[in-house]
Amino acid sequence: MRADSDILKAKGFNPTYPNMYGDPASIKGKTIIYAPGTSLHQLVIEYLERVGVSIDDVDTVPMDYQTGEQVFATGNGDIVAFPTPWSLTVGEKYGWVEIAALSDFVMSTGDLIVSNDAYENKQDAIVEYMKLVYRAAEVLEADHELKAKMLVKWYEENGRAGDLDACRQEAKLRLLITPEVQKSMEYGKPENAIADFYASIGRIEPDQAEMFKKNIVDTLWKKALDVK
Repeated sequence: MRADSDILKAKGFNPTYPNMYGDPASIKGKTIIYAPGTSLHQLVIEYLERVGVSIDDVDTVPMDYQTGEQVFATGNGDIVAFPTPWSLTVGEKYGWVEIAALSDFVMSTGDLIVSNDAYENKQDAIVEYMKLVYRAAEVLEADHELKAKMLVKWYEENGRAGDLDACRQEAKLRLLITPEVQKSMEYGKPENAIADFYASIGRIEPDQAEMFKKNIVDTLWKKALDVK
């Protein structure tokens, strides 16, 4: 969000999210740039719901992240949605202001996708792998500096320059699912919401969404964490 936007005059409209900016008067009719068909698309819809409007109340411009940054920098659009690490660097680069953060949403998932054959015949190996993942999550959440360095390494291995300062911010913002967190989660709720979202935008058929939901099982993580 540009620093001179009228949206920044409306903070805390929804008391459940006191740090979020925007209300119906300031958001209706605005133009939002975002990447369609992604989890960020879903977050845009959730943001609008939290400030009392629907996707039909705004103008939307589907665009990839890199192009969205360039277009917004030229003065086009009113809101642009970015994932990390973009969202953690554009503020310093352009003076843009964050109106909603990942912490304002509840999309945490800790899923492992396996084939029917693996589920039926390789459960012991999968459970051992999941134990290692949970162990890594505990280590990294206990040491965010190490977590930030691992994020830099991951970005560089995947063809993007790693910014340690941005990764330090991301390490605090994007929390890994530790055993303690996993046990406290309402397992399946975020996954069901994702299935409904993709059905709502036509990426999958409603019956495919229902099939997806039926295949969300908690058997393996409970075995990994010895939960009865």
